[in-house]
Amino acid sequence: MIIMKKILFILLILLSFFETFSQNYDLIVTTSEDPIVCSMDSITDTKIHFEREANNNRIHTKTKLSGIEEYEIKAINDKQVVFKNGKSYIDYVKKDSSYSSLKNSKKNLIFFEQVFFIFSLNYERMIVLSDHIGFTVKGGLGYSIDEIFFIGETTLLLGGSKHSFETGVTVTSTETEKRKYELFYRVGYRYQNSKGLVIRGAVVIYPAYTTNELIPLPGFSIGYSF
Repeated sequence: MIIMKKILFILLILLSFFETFSQNYDLIVTTSEDPIVCSMDSITDTKIHFEREANNNRIHTKTKLSGIEEYEIKAINDKQVVFKNGKSYIDYVKKDSSYSSLKNSKKNLIFFEQVFFIFSLNYERMIVLSDHIGFTVKGGLGYSIDEIFFIGETTLLLGGSKHSFETGVTVTSTETEKRKYELFYRVGYRYQNSKGLVIRGAVVIYPAYTTNELIPLPGFSIGYSF
């Protein structure tokens, strides 16, 4: 329980950090002006109230719904666009594909993994919550010392389309008399490129129930995403 509380505390800090630096803005497209990047305050039957930048200052203003072609909440990430000097108007959209968002990552992964003396073949599905936050669910078959077993895992991802920090919990089936499963905790790094290559390195922590020790194990995996 103490270990889980510490892990949850660290995760809350990391989530707050990534949410703070992930700048997603609302978008208003009017019939007479350039698309406006803003933070919408409220929407009534006739008007939209919002905050925007003008002459390097943030101001609160409003516009009539009759003059709006469309609007969308959390549609623009500030890393995707270049703004006109001192204004909330978009100058142009970046063509550079280096914009890093988990939404741009391939969501399915088949990979081979080795954790010390454990070998496994796995399938994983990524579920994206925001540009820099997501989680994965994994299932697979493992082999160790003449034993074949099932593996299940869920991990939290914090990062972008190429580089991510990940942490999670792995469950394996076992045939011991006292336990039907084993738990492992992992903290690691994930690299994923646009061609599908995925490489992961991790420290996998095994709580030895017989001795009450925490045993760190090296983990490495390589796979293909699609």
